[in-house]
Formats: sequence, C-alpha cells, structure tokens
Amino acid sequence: MSNPKDSLVFSPGRPLFPSAAALLASALCGAAAALVAQQVGSHLSRPTQDSATPTAAFEHTRAAAVLGELTPAEVSAVARFFITATGAAARRGLVANTSQPWIAGPSGVELFAPPKSDVLAYLDDGGAQPPRHARVTAVLPSEGATAEYRVGPLLPGGVVAPSATVEEVARVTPLSKRPTEPGADAALAAPLLDATLRAIGGEILHGAMGPIFPALAPAGGFDREARGEAISMMVNDALSPTGQRYDIYRFQWLPPRRVSSLESFWLHPLPLRIRVNATAADAAAWHALSVSLCGRLFASAAELRAASE
Repeated sequence: MSNPKDSLVFSPGRPLFPSAAALLASALCGAAAALVAQQVGSHLSRPTQDSATPTAAFEHTRAAAVLGELTPAEVSAVARFFITATGAAARRGLVANTSQPWIAGPSGVELFAPPKSDVLAYLDDGGAQPPRHARVTAVLPSEGATAEYRVGPLLPGGVVAPSATVEEVARVTPLSKRPTEPGADAALAAPLLDATLRAIGGEILHGAMGPIFPALAPAGGFDREARGEAISMMVNDALSPTGQRYDIYRFQWLPPRRVSSLESFWLHPLPLRIRVNATAADAAAWHALSVSLCGRLFASAAELRAASE
C-alpha cells in the first residue's frame, strides 16, 4: 500500500523522494557491497603461510632512535608539558572559553625531525645522537592563527627534559586554515544540524526516509533499536572560498544492532547533506549555507519546505 506522504513534491510532477525506487536501489547497492565485503573477508581469513614459518621481528635501530615517531608515552608527556607551559587545552572540547588555545588536529603532537645533516653525522660518521623533539600544533583563537611549536628535548623513557623549552617555529593565518578536527567540530555543529533538521520538518524527512532522526523525535520517543538512526559524517568542502571554512555533513543510516554491525553504516548513505560555514572561532556564529535533499540543492531549510508545498 502506498504511503500518502510519497505524494509530496517540490514542483508539479516531480516527487520529493521516489520511495520504492530509491529503497530498491539502496537495497541492491547494499547487497552488492555486502557480497564484496564477504568475499574479501573470506579471502583475508585464509591462512597465508604455514604456522611453522617464522615471522619477521623488528628490532630497535639507531635510525629509529632519531627518526622513529613519538611513542605513546612521549606524546602524553609532551602534551602535559605544553599544556602546563602555555595554558592550552588538550583538545577543543576542553577549552574553558573562546580565547583559550588548544592542541589541534590528528597530528597535534608528533616528531619534530632533526636536521638531515645531524642525522647523517650520527648514522654515518659516528657523531653525537641528535636530541629528540616534538612538534605541537595549536590553534590560537584570540590571535586568529594556528601555530607550530618545537618542544623538547625528550629523554629516554618518554620523559621531557627539565631544560625543555617551547619554541614557536611557524604560524598560519587566518583561523580558517586550522587543522581538521571532525570529532570536535561535529560535536560543536550538532545544535545547528539539529535545528536545521527541525526546520526541514518530520513530514518531509520522515516521509522520505522514515523516523530515523533523533532530533525530530518527541522526548523519549526515539527508538534506535527498532529502526536504526541517521548519523552525520563531516568532510571538508574543498571549494571553500579563500578565508572561509565550509564543512559538509553527509548523513548515513546506522542500522539497529540486531541487524548488522555498527560499521555497516558505510553501506547506507542517505540523500541528505547540510553545508555549514564554520569559519568563526565561536561555534555559536556558525550557520547553514545550503541543504541538499535527493540531489536537489536549496539555499535553506525554509526554501526546501516551500518547494515541497
């Protein structure tokens, strides 16, 4: 039996979401991807060598001592030292106010490679071992910049030397060039995304994709285990204008746990995207630039609603 909401249109004769066709296409794509994954998994699960065959053992080398990435102990020690020395937060989600710096990005603390000449002198000519230093990347919102620092030296055992210093070595402006932080930015954008979904309305979104949006559910009325959940995934917009920072939030369907594993959401993209201007240091100033539903682009949620009437 057809759903009366399938008759919603953006313009005469043009359906909002061809439910049957879209669901069939999604099912076929999901089945094909699942079959490929099953075959790949089956292949990877096969033994590749006899159990008696010895495995390679990687040992510590002199090169690793100067060029090896920081150990977890070193990363933790450097982060604590930098936070104490500068007053920065460990990550954006922990800042106390909009002016406090924070260690930023997936490579916020990494090895600061020593000069090539010092490395060659150590490895080839018997020279002194270059000291290890760390590179720390931090966002400075009050200064509208992102800076890189050289921190160290580090001592064996993942310890920062008592004589360690924090030296700024590079600075990038404007603030829009800060490192990508999907976890922190997505959490800050959540209220804006929820408000945009509510502005579009459940009549449209639930009518097209079902009651899978927590933001549209009545208090205590969302049942993830029954129908799954729509979740958002952030990606940078490579076409952001100079000096601006745009992010695109793509929505995926996360099936109920009883149906499949959490990772299977990659197989279920939803035809919904929200483009956000995230240029400002204060997330309260972020705003939605456009909404895309079923391949059609709208300047706002209000325009989308008007087109559906």
